[in-house]
This record gives sequence, C-alpha cells and structure tokens, in this order.
Amino acid sequence: MKETQSVVGIDNGVTGAYCVFVGNQAVFLSLTPVKRVRDYTKTEQYIHRIDNDELCLRLLTVLRGFPKVSSVKFLLERPMINPMRFKQSISAARAFESTLIAFEGLQLHIHLRSPKMTFETISDAEWKENFKFPKNISKEKVVEKALSYKDFVEARKGDSVIKYTDLQMSALADAYFIAKFGSRTFK
Repeated sequence: MKETQSVVGIDNGVTGAYCVFVGNQAVFLSLTPVKRVRDYTKTEQYIHRIDNDELCLRLLTVLRGFPKVSSVKFLLERPMINPMRFKQSISAARAFESTLIAFEGLQLHIHLRSPKMTFETISDAEWKENFKFPKNISKEKVVEKALSYKDFVEARKGDSVIKYTDLQMSALADAYFIAKFGSRTFK
C-alpha cells in the first residue's frame, strides 16, 4: 500500500464537528466532543467547552487506523468574533484555543510515527467559494448538498448519534466540506 495524505476538517465551536479524509475519501465524521463545566461568573451557570482530551484521543484513534498516512493537514475554521455578539465570540475563541490544545496533544502522540503535520485556519467564505456555493447559502442547502455525497453518509456511521438535530447536521456538513476542500488543495 502506498503512503497517502490525510486532511482533518474542523468546524470550530462547541456545536461543531470534525471530518477525516484519507486521500480523497471521507472516512470519519463526528460531532466535536464537549463537556459541561461550571462557569465562574457572578451568577451560577454552566457552559459547554470542548473536551480537548477526548478530541485528541478520537483523532489519534482514527489516524492510527491508517498506518500508511504520511502527512496530515488540519484545517480549522476561524472563530466568529463579533463585538455585537460578545458571549458567542468568547465561546468561539475558547473553542478555538481548546482545539489548538488538542492539536498540540495529538502532535506529541503522533510524533512516535512521525507523519508530517500541518495546521491552517480557513474562513467559511474560502471553502464555500471552492464549492461554488452562493454567498448567502442557507445551512439547509449545505446539508442537502453534503447528503448527495456517498462518503458523507458512510463516514457518519462511525459516530454514535442516531438522529441529528438541524444544527448538528449543519456542523457535520461544514466539517465535511472543509475537509473535502483540504483534500482538493493538499500540497
């Protein structure tokens, strides 16, 4: 078996998802693992944060299933930062940092096998343009397009969720297209 490349597309956020492509084929697609933790503010409340240890473990498990992968490219969607949406922006920034921590942990574990690993950020406009999506395409249309790809349907079988919400399907579709974009442009 010849050596091949892998791309991991990550739709950032606690409601995000990630997709692993090996070569030009989606092999794994899952929601980002999250944990519920206490938020230390004036009022008692709980928030969701990315479980970076679990994310690292899942990615490591998937990538170890492909011993001939010689290089891995991680494409992470940039966080939404908008002063008018402060709470959501902080959540997005926390998720971004947590995903970076998972990536660093993965680098340490994979270092034993030494595939080349690269990390890039991408805007949603970049990958959407590559698929010739209109600028204001609805989330439903992106999901509809993803469902037309056989490997999108097959790759979801690795996830334990039986029925997805519309928001979850949107995250899965975004992660799929981010990874597919990466597999098309991998150098």
